[in-house]
Amino acid sequence: MWSGDKAGLVHYDVAVPAHLVGSSKDIRVTFRNTDKPGPGARVHAVWTLYKDGQAPAAPFGGTVRNPSGAFRNGTTTLGSNEYGRPYVVYDFGQEVGGQIQVTADVREGSPRIGLAFSESAQYLTTASDYSQDPVGLATETHYLETKNGRSALTDPVIRGGFRYLMVFLDGPGEVRLSDLRLKFTADPANPDLDGYKGAFLSSDDTLNRLWYAGAYTVQMSTIDPATGRPYPGQEGPVRNDAIVGEGDSVISDGAKRDRMIWGGDNAVADPVAYLSTGQAGPAASAVGFMAKGQAADGQIPGLYLTDKFGYNMGWGEYAAWWVHNYWTHYLYTGDQAFFDKWYDAMKKNVAWLESNAGDDGLLTMKGASGTWGYGNEAAAPTSRPCTSRCSARPRRPPRPRATPGSPVPTASARPAPPRR
Repeated sequence: MWSGDKAGLVHYDVAVPAHLVGSSKDIRVTFRNTDKPGPGARVHAVWTLYKDGQAPAAPFGGTVRNPSGAFRNGTTTLGSNEYGRPYVVYDFGQEVGGQIQVTADVREGSPRIGLAFSESAQYLTTASDYSQDPVGLATETHYLETKNGRSALTDPVIRGGFRYLMVFLDGPGEVRLSDLRLKFTADPANPDLDGYKGAFLSSDDTLNRLWYAGAYTVQMSTIDPATGRPYPGQEGPVRNDAIVGEGDSVISDGAKRDRMIWGGDNAVADPVAYLSTGQAGPAASAVGFMAKGQAADGQIPGLYLTDKFGYNMGWGEYAAWWVHNYWTHYLYTGDQAFFDKWYDAMKKNVAWLESNAGDDGLLTMKGASGTWGYGNEAAAPTSRPCTSRCSARPRRPPRPRATPGSPVPTASARPAPPRR
């Protein structure tokens, strides 16, 4: 097929069983390229723009030589004419995040190097996996500009979470790639990424893996507050440069998206950090940053929608989660200075919560968008008023014994062997 002034070298050779012809049923057709174009490739003047309609010499598009060489002290060569988009898919073996680094030796032309990402091989294309909010607006794939000769390139954009990386050539030319690696950017203030202060070990391997997967998930979601994902997504290249907090590290709601502080999510993630890495700073940063956005009526917000939109008061129940997070931090750390600093903010926040309670003692969240922020302002009919037991002081949990070891990558991770 063709578009504009370029002939496309995709050919369509389709065999359909006779009994399906004229049927109302859907017919599934899979197209694949081969070395020689089939009869369908000559339909509709496909070849008319190339040497009086004669087919060009094979290969019809692009080539890949030595796909695993780029990270095994060798080189991977991608070559393409104007019709091709040769690629290699690298599997890092687990969720990772950061900036791709590679050395490019441009031998011919000036093609861009495309970097596409996905957490699942099923959804990986040159358009990446459509993870921006809203979906399909921003360009999820990153492109590196090249120049003649050999140069070391670093992707300026952080990709928060992915497992599969597709490296492809965008434009005619030939490039030799080497020294492909990842600059790991998660948990940036932790000097010892795999030196867990807490550990879990049982006779059940699945439980053991679940525990460490949870610990690693929180590490992946711990980010530099200046590397949040802009909201809402804008048309054009995706960015991860929105300000979502303060300090050198904060626990966000997710490595890939939203990369923001959500108070309800912190209620789950913060204790994981206390019990695994022992890094309390990211949780404290999130609690303190939300307290700074306290409204005049006392409500502490549950969300900060990046520096463009600021604090959001539309999540009423998250004011209660803030109290929980504030107390949990003191429970696990004993940080009296932190407790004292935000004590008055806590009292004003609780007073606001009390002002939203009905005669039965249940919160209604009127004017604060209701539970989960979706407008359901009525109290749950099956709920019971809090009894005196609710105010009982929680007991401090026992501290785990510290043993080393965790499945966390080093600051310079290399991928597993690629597949074509």
